[in-house]
Amino acid sequence: MKLRPIILPAVCLAILVMLPMFLSPNMLAASITMMIAALFALAFTLAMGQAGMLSFGHAAYYGLGAFAAIHIMVAVEKKLFFFPTPLIPIAGGAIGFVFGLVFGWFATQRTGVYFSMVTLALAELLYTLAPVWNTVFGAESGIQTERGPSWGFTFGPDFEVYYLTLAWFVLSAWCLWAFGRTPLGRLALALRDNEHRVVLQTFIGGAGTFLGPAFGAAVMTFFARVTSDLTRSWLLYQGLIFVLVMLFTPEGLGGIVSLHARRVKSDGWKVLVLPYLIGLVCGALLIAGIVFTVESVHTVLSDAYTAKRIAAKGAWVPYQLFGRSFEPLSPVTWTIPVALLALGGLLLPLAKRLISRGWLLATGAAADDVNGRAAARDRPQGAAA
Repeated sequence: MKLRPIILPAVCLAILVMLPMFLSPNMLAASITMMIAALFALAFTLAMGQAGMLSFGHAAYYGLGAFAAIHIMVAVEKKLFFFPTPLIPIAGGAIGFVFGLVFGWFATQRTGVYFSMVTLALAELLYTLAPVWNTVFGAESGIQTERGPSWGFTFGPDFEVYYLTLAWFVLSAWCLWAFGRTPLGRLALALRDNEHRVVLQTFIGGAGTFLGPAFGAAVMTFFARVTSDLTRSWLLYQGLIFVLVMLFTPEGLGGIVSLHARRVKSDGWKVLVLPYLIGLVCGALLIAGIVFTVESVHTVLSDAYTAKRIAAKGAWVPYQLFGRSFEPLSPVTWTIPVALLALGGLLLPLAKRLISRGWLLATGAAADDVNGRAAARDRPQGAAA
């Protein structure tokens, strides 16, 4: 039983280790970015999730650390000194730590919204300074260098960079988790206020759980990478996801997983399969209707389509969507999203009832309620409740 808490992390780690064998080069590069974003979210949740301190300048330390690392790489490339490539993240972390101490001293002189505004002001200061301080930030072109070989690795192939990133991700995530168990980390948790604050990746993942923000960052980074290549409306979809999570699952994705792990009985999953499948079908229909509508409107209002109408002397010409041609004024075109949304809306009450009933059965709440009513009937009249 003592080994149970480490089973899930061990399985996740094994999947991450084997993942490069099944990924294309593009998806491997995306996985590297996802791990970096996940680690950034974990670091952010120390201040926001545990201490309740909303920092709008957290990305400043991320950026400063990145530039410190790139300057170390440039110096190594010019043979000014030797520094092992796998240890370069230490230099970035050290610079971020130093600036965090300096900026933190100013920011922590105030609390609440004033703290947030100070962190925002410090971040804006760096944002304004970066384009004009060319020797440090390289202006708009940035700073370029190459990854040098070290410890028998060239770090040229993406899979070598992936495993290096994975090693640092696992080590850093463990350190962040362990910090939360120290007296200082528990003190920060005790000082946290209960006010809800809105930060996209952390809240989608679940600020109340340790790995939730990392999961949310990885999911949203992958979502942004995939959808940004498919549609210009990807920010709208990202915003809709955030609103839906805040409305219906404010505990985030991590909170949902944690709730199921705590409440669902070992044999309770079988009664949840069908309700959840119906819920997925309902959600897919609604999403399909929304996406069709958004993409159709976006296409018809785009500059490219306006140019086609001008060339056609103002006529409404067909537009291409999902590999098919649609007439913007045809009732058949708009019957598709209406039918999808209507069918999804009709299934929604059924899905909610089945999921609620399945949840009661899966957690044993229904049996407890029946036993409670039976005990109330058997209680002698006039007995204390």
